[in-house]
Amino acid sequence: MLLWDFLKIAFRWMLAFVFVVSGFIVGMVAMKMGSLLAAPPLVFAMFLLVVGVVLISPELIDWATAPIRSFVDHLFFPRTPLKPGPPDYTLARYYRQEKRYTEALDWYGRLLRAYPQELDAALEAMETAFESGDPVLARKIRKTALRKLRNEAARQDVWKRYASLLAEREDLETVADGNAVK
Repeated sequence: MLLWDFLKIAFRWMLAFVFVVSGFIVGMVAMKMGSLLAAPPLVFAMFLLVVGVVLISPELIDWATAPIRSFVDHLFFPRTPLKPGPPDYTLARYYRQEKRYTEALDWYGRLLRAYPQELDAALEAMETAFESGDPVLARKIRKTALRKLRNEAARQDVWKRYASLLAEREDLETVADGNAVK
C-alpha cells in the first residue's frame, strides 16, 4: 500500500473518531436536558455518529463481510481444479486442410502441452510437420512424444508412424528424382 493511501485512511479514521466522540458527548448532554429541547441535539448527535460510522465503513464492511463472501465464493466458485474436456482438433485440422501448416502446428503444440498423453495429437503433428516439409520438426515432435507418452503401445505407434512417414517421404523424393517408378 502506498504511503498516500495509508495517510488518507488514517485521516478518515481520525475524523471518524472525532465525529463518534462528538456525537457521544452531544448525546450525553442532550440526555441530561430531559425536556423537549433535547430532541434537536439528539438528532444532531445521531447525525454525528452516523457520519463517523460511514467514514470507517469501507474497512469495517470488508472485515465484517469476509466470512459471508468467503462462503458464497466457495459455494458458487469452488476451488477444486476443473478437469479439462476432451481435446478439440477442429481448428488444427482445418488449418492443416487449408495447408496453413504454421498455424496447424501451433495448435497441435497447444494440444500437446494441454494433453501430453494424447497420441492422436502427436501423430497428426508429425504428419503435419512432414507435409510442411520439415522433417527436423517431425523428429523433434517424435522425441517429445516418446518422452511424454507412458503407454508402451502408444510409443510403438509413434515409432511406426514416424517410420512410415519417413519411408513415404523417401519414396516421393526417389520418384521426383526419376530414379525409380512408384
